[in-house]
Amino acid sequence: MTLLSLPHLLREDGVSRRILMNTVTGFTIDGASSTDLDDAAWVEADGNNTRLQVHVADVASKVEQDSFLDRQALKRGETAYLPTTRKPLFPHSLEASLSLLPFVERAVLTVDILVDPQGELLDVQLSEGVLVSQEQFSYEAVEGILRGAPYHLQPQLRLLEQVTRQLAQQRQQQGAVYGRTVGTSYIDEDGRVVTQSLRSQQIIAELMILTNRVVSEYMRDHKHAWLYRTHDYRDLNELPAERRQFVQELQAMADDEQLRQALAGHYDRAQYRPEVKPHVGLGLDVYAHTTSPIRRYADLVNQRLLKAALHSQPVPYMTETLTDIATHLTTLQHDKRDQKNARYRAQRQQELVAQVQQTDLSELSPELFSKALKQGVLDVRLELAETASIFRDQGPQASVTMKFETLRSGVFLRYGATERWEISMEVPVLYRSRGFMDGPIQAVERVTTGLSPARNELGQSPYVCLLYTSPSPRD
Repeated sequence: MTLLSLPHLLREDGVSRRILMNTVTGFTIDGASSTDLDDAAWVEADGNNTRLQVHVADVASKVEQDSFLDRQALKRGETAYLPTTRKPLFPHSLEASLSLLPFVERAVLTVDILVDPQGELLDVQLSEGVLVSQEQFSYEAVEGILRGAPYHLQPQLRLLEQVTRQLAQQRQQQGAVYGRTVGTSYIDEDGRVVTQSLRSQQIIAELMILTNRVVSEYMRDHKHAWLYRTHDYRDLNELPAERRQFVQELQAMADDEQLRQALAGHYDRAQYRPEVKPHVGLGLDVYAHTTSPIRRYADLVNQRLLKAALHSQPVPYMTETLTDIATHLTTLQHDKRDQKNARYRAQRQQELVAQVQQTDLSELSPELFSKALKQGVLDVRLELAETASIFRDQGPQASVTMKFETLRSGVFLRYGATERWEISMEVPVLYRSRGFMDGPIQAVERVTTGLSPARNELGQSPYVCLLYTSPSPRD
């Protein structure tokens, strides 16, 4: 094939960036039923180092910019994976002609990465060429091979596992929270908590993170237009020491829902933008989406920008257009995520209702009791059998006073109109008072509950919060 007549590129850190055109091979690893195979991989030893190759389907060569097909894809934003069906970004016929199926020629862009034994980047080469894939692996098949099932590509798969593990450890040392395992769960690059994640899925995720990173670094270093994937903290004053503490707190969480809430409270949502900004969740200075152009429109935009840069052609998008695309795609993603979260919450609530209805209230664990209250599964009114001794305050003008106690047998829950159960388990109670503090509780105005933040006085326990009214002695 013809070698592109482009200069050898050298970054200030000494990492070379050469642009070549190759004939390549590799294999795909994806879901067992996947038909939209838009990336393939190859790995081999290179002396003491390791050479990784990621081949990405060349969608830009078949989908003309601003064509009817392109405009429809922009409206959809990405392939939608629904519980019982899939709505592809492109028509099935086009998707099939682009998919990196085994033993057929497919146009690809290849990112060739050389890393040392510690996972440090030594060299990156970018090329266009033709891929003939050797194999279409499912995640489950790779899992079996890594466990010892004989296969002729087993050495490559084990080497890939070893290198991606080093890459993940390197990112985590730099403060990455996304793309790591916490307990038995995996936090993916979008901050989603995946409860059942195979090692083979994490291998491919880490390889794609590396690829997206190095291509973004190339575009940034040469000041080319690019659609970055950015991510930040909710608290912009976050310090590295607090970041390490947050990771330790996540590791101590055993409940996936608590983990999701902690992540949502700590981080903003990721978004697309044409300006250079970091991705703090992944612990990277720059990041973008480039490896899934069959499934995601942002990747197609970046593929067009990358090809134009490699061939020294005019930028295919004006900055204003990139900004509009970024806003549109970000809004689409956030809306879809909200809809999915709403479905997930409804499903969790149904499961919780069934679980509570099958268990005597007095036998509920503190965690389940807290969830039931918080999600409104229990229609709860509290009756105090005895006068509680409340924290003394400075007089009738006090607005809020707090005291931590334990919910014991003196407090009862009424469920429905006639039945009530005594709460025998110990659950911390946060009293919030309104009025004079030296008298008995007159009325409970509101009850809330939840899993308390890890850094407050309650530790990580479930708690009940009572907002009550207490009359002054003159009443």
